[in-house]
Amino acid sequence: MKRLALLALTTAIAGTTALADDVTLPSQITFTGYGAGSFPYSHLLAVGNELKEDFGTNLRIIPGKNDISRMIPLRDGIADYCSCTIASYYAQEGAAVFAAPEWGPQRVFNIFNNAKGANGLGFVVAGDAGVSSLADLRGKRVATVVASPAVEYNTTGFLAFADMTWNDVQRIEFSGHSQAYGALIAGQVDAVFGNTFGMGNEQLAASPHGIFYPGFPHDDQTGWDRMLEVVPYFNKRMVSAGVQIEKNSEGKTPYEGAGFPFPLYVTYGDKTEDEVYNLLKAIFDRYGRYKDAAPLFDGYQADRQVLTWVMPYHPGAIKLYKEAGLWGDAEEAHNQTLLKRQDILAEAWTEFMATDAAKDKDGFADAWMSFRADKLKAAELPVVF
Repeated sequence: MKRLALLALTTAIAGTTALADDVTLPSQITFTGYGAGSFPYSHLLAVGNELKEDFGTNLRIIPGKNDISRMIPLRDGIADYCSCTIASYYAQEGAAVFAAPEWGPQRVFNIFNNAKGANGLGFVVAGDAGVSSLADLRGKRVATVVASPAVEYNTTGFLAFADMTWNDVQRIEFSGHSQAYGALIAGQVDAVFGNTFGMGNEQLAASPHGIFYPGFPHDDQTGWDRMLEVVPYFNKRMVSAGVQIEKNSEGKTPYEGAGFPFPLYVTYGDKTEDEVYNLLKAIFDRYGRYKDAAPLFDGYQADRQVLTWVMPYHPGAIKLYKEAGLWGDAEEAHNQTLLKRQDILAEAWTEFMATDAAKDKDGFADAWMSFRADKLKAAELPVVF
C-alpha cells in the first residue's frame, strides 16, 4: 500500500510566487476531481481564476469518473489535492473498494470542506416513478455505480432509513455517475444518489419524467439511527437550494433533508504546513470574489467548516483555523482521536499483510475487513463498515 506511512510534513515549495499579504503558492497546483459540467468542477475553475490572477498559479484539474479514478492521482503523487466525495473517508478506512492489496487504509488529511450548505444529498427520483417518500422506492429500479463506494454506501444508507436493503429494490449497476444519471433521464431507472443541484437534475426536470426529491423527516429518529449506522457522516439539513426543489415530499421549501460536506478537499501528509496554510488563506480570503461564479459556494469560508467530523485535519489547515479562533481544545482532542484511529488502521494493515489470509486473492477483502473490525473493537473505536 502506497503512502500509508506518510506522517512527516516534508519538502520545501519550489517555483513559487508571492503576494503582498505574504501568501506564497506554487506556480502550479493540481487537483483531481469531478468532470466538466459538475458544480465541483465549476468551483475549481472559479477558484483557479482567482489564484491565476493574484499569484500566477495555474490550477490544473484531472477529472475522474468514479472514486477510484479520483483517488489514484492523489495516491500516486500526480495530483496535490483531491476535490473528492466521501470516498476519501472510505480510503482512510481501507473499506469498500479500498479493501484491496493496492490500497488499504490511507493517511489522508482534511483541509477544508464545502460544508453547511443549503443543498441536499439524497435520492433524485423520476417525477413519474410513483414515489412520494423513501418507502415508496420498494421494488423500484435503483442505480449504483461500480467502483464508487460513495454511491454504494450512501444509497445503502438511504434504503436503511426506510428500513429496506438492496434486496427490496431492483439494483441497476453503472460504470459512472453520469451514466446512472443518463439512465434516469432516459427512464431506465427510477432513482439515483445525487445532489439537489447539477446538470443531470436540470435535464431530468426538463424531461417528460420530471424530478422529485424524497425527504428525510427529522423527527423519524429511528430512521436516522438506521441510516447513521451505515453512513455516520450524514446530518440533518433544511434543504432550500436546488433544481425545482419545491418538488419534494413536503411540497414546500425548505424541506427536511440530509447532507454532508461536498466536495471535500483532502491531501496526504507530504504537503507542507506552509503550502496548505497558504492555499487555504488564499481561497478563504477571496471568497467574496468568486462566490457568485457557480452555485453552492456557501461552505468556502473558515467559519462554515465542521471541525469535529470523521477525518483528521492537516496541520496547515489547523494553523489557519487556530488563527481564526475556530480551533480549541475540543477540536484538538477530536483530531487526536482520529489520528489514533489512523495509527491503529495502519498497524492493523501491516499485521494483516503478513498473514496467510492476505495471500488469498478471492478472500482478501472479507478477511481484511474482519481483521480490521477486530482491531478497532479492541481499541474501543467504532467499526462503521
